[in-house]
Amino acid sequence: MIKKAPQHIAFLHIPKAGGMTLRHILKRQYEADAIFEIGEDINGDIERFRTARITERHRTKLLMGHMTYGLHRFLPGAVTCLTMLRDPVSRVYSEYRFLSSNENHSLYSTIAPLTYHQYLELDPTRQAGNGQTRLLSGSTYGNRIGVPGIEPMNETHLNRALDHLKRDYPLVGLLERFDETLMLWKEQCNWGYPFYEIKNISERPPRALDASEIEHTRSKNRFDLVLYQEALELFDANLKKQSNSFHWRLKAFTLLNKTYRQLKHYGR
Repeated sequence: MIKKAPQHIAFLHIPKAGGMTLRHILKRQYEADAIFEIGEDINGDIERFRTARITERHRTKLLMGHMTYGLHRFLPGAVTCLTMLRDPVSRVYSEYRFLSSNENHSLYSTIAPLTYHQYLELDPTRQAGNGQTRLLSGSTYGNRIGVPGIEPMNETHLNRALDHLKRDYPLVGLLERFDETLMLWKEQCNWGYPFYEIKNISERPPRALDASEIEHTRSKNRFDLVLYQEALELFDANLKKQSNSFHWRLKAFTLLNKTYRQLKHYGR
C-alpha cells in the first residue's frame, strides 16, 4: 500500500551530521516553491520564516536548515519532523577539521591556529560541547524560537532533548546508518529514490584521535552521548518493525546508489 505523503516536513540540520548531502536529496523530492531553506543567514532566515504570511508557510512542504527544535510549530497542520544524529566524538572532530581547513569560512582565522584541545575549550560555534542536545532541546537565543541559544547545557536541556526526540522524531536518522535512514524516510514520506553523492567533505584528512582527545571530547559531550544512545535504540527498534522485503529493498538501493555515484563521477 502506498503511504500518503506528509503534509509538511521539517528537517533539523545538525552540523556535520550529513546535512548537506541530505539537503540535496530533499530538494529533489519537492518543488522549489514549496521549500523554505534556512541558508547562510541563519538567524535572519529563521526570523523571515517566523514572520512570513500564513499563506507562504502553508505552501511550504519542506522546511530545512540549521535551527533549534520548535520552529516546525510555525508550519500549519500536521508536520513530520526529521533529523540525523552522529556519534558525538566523530561529529565534533569533523567540525574542527572542516572549520580549520576551510579558508572561506568566517571562523577559519579563529580556529585554524587552535589545537583540537583548545578548540574544545573555546567552543566558538557552541557545537563542540553537547551541540546536538542544544538544538534538540529547543535552546534559543533571546526567546527567538528556532535561533540557537548559547547558554551552557545541563540536565534539564538533556531531558527536554530526550523528550522531543522520542515524541517528535520517531524517524530519527543516524549518519553511521545513512542508507538505512534514507530508505526508512523514503518509505514513510513517499519519496522517490534518494540517490546521492556525499557533499561538504572536509579538506583536511582525518587522523586517529589519541586517548586524551577522545576523553576530552566525551567529557564535553556527555549529554550528547546519552542522546545518541537513545537515538540508536529508537533507530534499531524502528528497523525491527520493517518486513524482510524492506531489507531486500535496502540492499538493492545501496547497489543502485553505488552505480549512480560511479556514473556521476565518470560523467564529470
